[in-house]
Amino acid sequence: MVIREALLSLAAIGTVGVSILCMAAGPSDGVNVTVVNPSANPVPVTGSVTVSGAVTGSVTGTVGLAPGTSVLIGNSQTNPAWVLDVSKSSSNMVEIGCRATRVLERSPSCILVNSEASNVGTFVVPQGQRLVITNVDIATEGALTGVTEVVLFQGPVSGAFLAVRERWIVPNATPTVQLHFEPGIVVAPGYVLAHEIDQGNTTGLVIRGYLTAL
Repeated sequence: MVIREALLSLAAIGTVGVSILCMAAGPSDGVNVTVVNPSANPVPVTGSVTVSGAVTGSVTGTVGLAPGTSVLIGNSQTNPAWVLDVSKSSSNMVEIGCRATRVLERSPSCILVNSEASNVGTFVVPQGQRLVITNVDIATEGALTGVTEVVLFQGPVSGAFLAVRERWIVPNATPTVQLHFEPGIVVAPGYVLAHEIDQGNTTGLVIRGYLTAL
């Protein structure tokens, strides 16, 4: 009986000892741990990670930044960072043609001219984008003297009413008048353009600009 109690006591002590050893295998909760891995064997990290302060290192894969996060690019003047002006992208550039032949009668909706100088139909500002007009060429035909008033209209493609957007007075003696607008004339999505003249001259407009997101 005494031997049995002694064995049970030893077993209990051994169990406690194992528990103590298991607990001693790692630091207590809340203790900071520094993991030092060589560059050839970095610690893998997956999922979302929040980092504050300056970080030096390399990343393989995609890095996502929260909206509004500022990013500093420290390139030198001899090694500048490449940027793209969206207005210079050929896919966003637009050329529009308009022609009025009768006095005080609005022209049909202006048409889109493609890179092959072909008429590809009525130009409508695409949904989700705005047209920014940067240049307008006005060509007058005829032998009239004096000046011609050219009116540019804009309005929804589905509506019957187009509002006056711009008015220009051009001399009839000048074959082509070139106008430049900085930063530009903005036209809303879903809108068409048309124009009107106040004299007997036939006038043609070539409108150039680019599309930009809302």
